[in-house]
Amino acid sequence: MGHDLVHHDAQAATCTEVGWNEYDTCSRCDYSTYAEIPALGHDLVHHEAKAATCVEIGWGEYDTCSRCDYSTYAEIPALGHTPGEAVHENEVAATYEAEGSYDEVIYCTVCGEELSRTRKTSDKLEAPLAITAQPANMTAAAGTTATFKVTATGATSYQWQASTDGGATWVNSGANGNKTATLSFTAAAAHTGYQFRCVVKSSSGQSVTSTPATLTIGSVGVTITAQPANVTVTAGSTATFKVTASGATSYQWQVSTDGGATWVNSGANGNKTATLSFTAAAAHKGYMFRCVVKSGSGQSVTSNHPATKEVVEHHVAVYAARKEDRIIRAPHPAELLAHSVATPSLVVAIMNAKYTNALPLYRIAQEMERYDVRIPVPTMANWVIRCAERYLYPVTDRMYEALRLLPVVQADETVCKVSKDGRPANAESRMFVYRSGEFETGKTIVLYDYQKTRKAEHIADFLGEFSGILVSDAYGGYHSLDQQRESIHVANCWAHARRPFADAVKLLQKKGGPSKQAVKKSIAYQALDRIASLFALESDWKDLTPEERHCRRQEHSKPLVEAYFAWVNPLTRILWSLRIPKRVYSTASIRKSNLRSFSVTVLFPSTIPPASERFARSASGAPTGI
Repeated sequence: MGHDLVHHDAQAATCTEVGWNEYDTCSRCDYSTYAEIPALGHDLVHHEAKAATCVEIGWGEYDTCSRCDYSTYAEIPALGHTPGEAVHENEVAATYEAEGSYDEVIYCTVCGEELSRTRKTSDKLEAPLAITAQPANMTAAAGTTATFKVTATGATSYQWQASTDGGATWVNSGANGNKTATLSFTAAAAHTGYQFRCVVKSSSGQSVTSTPATLTIGSVGVTITAQPANVTVTAGSTATFKVTASGATSYQWQVSTDGGATWVNSGANGNKTATLSFTAAAAHKGYMFRCVVKSGSGQSVTSNHPATKEVVEHHVAVYAARKEDRIIRAPHPAELLAHSVATPSLVVAIMNAKYTNALPLYRIAQEMERYDVRIPVPTMANWVIRCAERYLYPVTDRMYEALRLLPVVQADETVCKVSKDGRPANAESRMFVYRSGEFETGKTIVLYDYQKTRKAEHIADFLGEFSGILVSDAYGGYHSLDQQRESIHVANCWAHARRPFADAVKLLQKKGGPSKQAVKKSIAYQALDRIASLFALESDWKDLTPEERHCRRQEHSKPLVEAYFAWVNPLTRILWSLRIPKRVYSTASIRKSNLRSFSVTVLFPSTIPPASERFARSASGAPTGI
């Protein structure tokens, strides 16, 4: 029959598939002329890699086939821009009169392309705070207007203050213009000798205080032209003292019975005239007299009372009876110390020179020798010790008892060096000082306690059964009492808390340090500014009653204190690295001390002073050695 042939067309081979030529097959059997052509495989073309950029895609190395669409290509996405820190360009510097400006530009740190540019302004420069014209002394008649003026650059606020005690203490003035550059008020005779100064502040809180200016009421003041002279009279005769003065309208004679330490108005005849006269008595020996002379404007001047040296002889009569075997001796005047030439006025003068004027005994001896009075140093030391034990210890014991009954006691201590106490020369000891609270009414109590060490047990022994608030620095010896006794609560001193920050700012402000703007942005400067706000409030409230002060602290101080610690607590790690003492910012300080000192809870009275700086000066005035 033969094959019934079926013809098949050829198919070319590809890279991945086989091919064949034309061939025939039989429709009735498996006859076939088929011949396979193998797959050709890829004809590869190699391509190099390309790195991706911020805005363009990239790829790794890959291959493609020249005959088909085979490819190993893999795309790498564009990286995108990486913004860098903003930089300032095209700066126009700020001046005291105009703001500055600059372009704030951000570039990509990878490709350097500019990503953004914004024109911004900078604040005007703060004019340096400086007083260019100080208040001047002035003379005004009573009933006329007294005016004081201060001129300053960079000032945004003013606060005039007045002193009635020669500059020892200052209070904010309530006169017209007390918060402006010019203070004016109606002068009165009582204002003579008053001093005025102005505290000037900038917007940043920096402050500077003017020099004091003195107000004198009336014309040229009263002048003493002839001083009273020393008088020697016999008992029973008339003693007369006279003063001559120009411009005087009133006189007041005063008398001192203790060598000039204290003075009281005399009640003798003519005590309010230029001539004082009275009948002298034996007890008046050594009394001193002076006259306070005043003008019509109220200005006063006091006559001299020169120091006098007296040699007092006591003659004691002794009688022997002719017909009796006995001797009669007249009474001897009472002696300050038995068988001693020490008199009350002499010992008082020595004690005053040593403990008030801080003169060592050897200098007191040198001064007396200039007046031909020779008293050996050991003798003076013996007098001081024996008189203190006999006459002053009962007084200090009573002061000690009264101090322990007070609700608030302030404590501090200072280093003192002792040459001879069984230790090496100049070994450091401690002079503790305890004082009645700053807001305590009545007489001020100040007691010193010398100890060889700073141990807390000395504080505990001295305070005894004291129960109340103890105001101190952050020394652990004081705080140990807070932990050991429920009856004692320690209140920290804010002046001590600010001191490390103040020291840090001083270092920053040294020559070669950062700019003023950088200093003001520092943590230390901000801390000082916050604490200064508290002190400013306390200064304004100094004359308020305890109840009024308590209300003001609750309303104004409490939010500031809470804000201070909320601000400072997150910065503890930084403050620790700067060696700022932990007491300044720790949570324990908030809970146990600083907040108490501002009476932020009703548990603590407003009689707690905010700082013990004024009290610390008592410690620095501790007496010197021999």
